Amino acid sequence: LPLLANVRLGLNVSSCDNTPLAIIYSPEESTRTRLQKQLAKLAWSKDHIGQVQYCVATRAEELKPLGLKSPRPGILVVQPSTYGENGLLISAVDVTAEADKLANAVDFALLVSEFQQKTMRVHVSRGQQLGVNWKTAIPVTDSGGRSRRRSGN
Repeated sequence: LPLLANVRLGLNVSSCDNTPLAIIYSPEESTRTRLQKQLAKLAWSKDHIGQVQYCVATRAEELKPLGLKSPRPGILVVQPSTYGENGLLISAVDVTAEADKLANAVDFALLVSEFQQKTMRVHVSRGQQLGVNWKTAIPVTDSGGRSRRRSGN
């Protein structure tokens, strides 16, 4: 299963790619492993490949951006916000769900998800107005290239 590192990154990448995010949530490793295997079959199927992003959460605190009071273990399918700082739960499947219920939950999310077309200039400008700021895991060392263009380098 092509997993993103965590829920925070998952929301951000899903927002950028205009795709739902499927979060495998369980404190128990054996449950997470079983759910990952189940979801992997769906993720690599012809109709679903590249349509959804995936990540794992081991603690309820990781799901804070979803605003859930007491999440139950299972697979949570989420529509990320425009800037990927939070998300809206679209569908959920508990840990005992069969493969067809999982497929239905993902297909439902793909059907009802609403994503706006983004243009970089407008998106970045609006994000700055809203105070949205993303800190990268690797520090940005390039100043943006403006001085290079002026100096002819």
